[in-house]
Amino acid sequence: MGPEDAFYALGHTIRLQIFRLLRSGTITTCCGMIADGENAACVTDLVARLPKAQSTISHHLKILEFAGLIRSEKRGQFTVYSADQRGVEALRRFVLEI
Repeated sequence: MGPEDAFYALGHTIRLQIFRLLRSGTITTCCGMIADGENAACVTDLVARLPKAQSTISHHLKILEFAGLIRSEKRGQFTVYSADQRGVEALRRFVLEI
């Protein structure tokens, strides 16, 4: 996963919105699997904030995860998504180099 994957992933309006929401920590969670102050969300949380179907949000999450910008963790019956700081830092370093 190189910088081109990250740029592709962030080049779509919905994926950019998802990424910003995950980084912001402003999502109120409904699944009860996310600790207070944790910048994370499950698909249901994101569907409540964005005007898209669950399947569409899931598709965009997979692209962001493939690009190395977010990570997922299974917690009970939910999958919790959060920004992957390693991917964010790699992208930041690349942008500073060009």
